[in-house]
Amino acid sequence: MSGYTEKGLVLIILSLVLTIILNLTVFFTGFYSIGGLNQITGLLTLIGLILMFVGRKEYGVKHQRFVVYAVVVFLIAVVFSVIYLFYIAAMIFSAVSTGNVDFSAFVSILYIVQITAILGGLVNVFLLHELESWNGRIVLYAAFVAVVFTSILVVYAAAPAVEDLVTNMEKNFETNRYSFQTNEFTVELQKSLSRLNIYGVINSLLFLVATVIAYRRVKSGEVLQVNPTDLMS
Repeated sequence: MSGYTEKGLVLIILSLVLTIILNLTVFFTGFYSIGGLNQITGLLTLIGLILMFVGRKEYGVKHQRFVVYAVVVFLIAVVFSVIYLFYIAAMIFSAVSTGNVDFSAFVSILYIVQITAILGGLVNVFLLHELESWNGRIVLYAAFVAVVFTSILVVYAAAPAVEDLVTNMEKNFETNRYSFQTNEFTVELQKSLSRLNIYGVINSLLFLVATVIAYRRVKSGEVLQVNPTDLMS
């Protein structure tokens, strides 16, 4: 066996640790861009997911199927996010070109972020489920429930700030149409919402515990490997 699953779990653990550090930093400082840490965590997660997909046959048919589900959900989240970003870009371009001021679609960005967070939690559930002990599954389920609950809470708490952002953007656009920049408004929004990042710490901690449990079971041999040829028989 090549141990792709074990290596993938290590990278996902590192990604979760960095995510916790990032969320704590945002919580205390209000700054989101910290030396490319977002990109690093995303890259680690992506490589970890790829490794687990490559090694999906190492731990049985059900695990193999669940890893495929995780990849499918991950791709759905990526496509969903890309389409939305193109939509926002087209909306801004149209506003600059025609002068029609309507940035109401920005309000939906809050919902999009939380939907992708829930999809990300579902990816973790599929990846880890068949590698977990009973206690590990309880932690895993608790982590996913926490993601759903905190996502709803964040939408409820942050909606007024996002609506204020949209109003200010529309006012600024009317007076500075050709020098309009969304960055300054995005920074202000991020600072106003930075306190909500503590929920991300809670979610990531629970997923970290679940991932460490799965890794220790794989590392110790408690989860029995399957010969890929056996899956074909």
